[in-house]
Amino acid sequence: MSKNKNILSDEKLQEAMTLIQSGPEEQDFATQLPMADYNHLPDFSEEVLFTWVAPDRVFKPRKSNIYKRNLVLLLSLIVLLLIFTNQFALLIVVLALIFLAYVLSVVPPRKIRHTITNYGIYTHDKFYPWLDRGKRYWWEENHGQKQIVMETKIFPYRLIMLIGHPRNEKQIEEVVKHYLIKQKPEANDVDKMIKWWREKFPLE
Repeated sequence: MSKNKNILSDEKLQEAMTLIQSGPEEQDFATQLPMADYNHLPDFSEEVLFTWVAPDRVFKPRKSNIYKRNLVLLLSLIVLLLIFTNQFALLIVVLALIFLAYVLSVVPPRKIRHTITNYGIYTHDKFYPWLDRGKRYWWEENHGQKQIVMETKIFPYRLIMLIGHPRNEKQIEEVVKHYLIKQKPEANDVDKMIKWWREKFPLE
């Protein structure tokens, strides 16, 4: 079977397209779902189980003078440390990451559509089949915004999606619980490092 075949039936694809184009505020969203890219498609028809629109990332505006001042101080310390240790290659990487973090803090996120079907999850321009799923999902809150986190076998091994409107939470869970176990794993070394950094070097 060709890998480029639409895995949504014509009827379901038209239904999803209608949902995407249902309001004038959604005209900039993608007008079609991405294609599933794996060889062995299930032998049953695909059904749209739930679809919603949400920002593509957590956003907390950073416009205070305190934030800008602390960011400059932190940047200066890191630059001086790397210069004194002759880590110029690492310096370029750090500067790029800090610049990216600053841009993400001042540029509002775009809205994207997430669609859950019995084949997998479509999120903007990517498809995560249930065949490549992990075992668990859990809920997190980041800057007052609720998000669902799912394990996957595809890098970066976690799929994070904001739920948008609070009423979406119950419906998302009703669908996902049939495929994954609700269980939050213990924090790994990266999670612990990020938590330590935020506690020791708060910018606000």
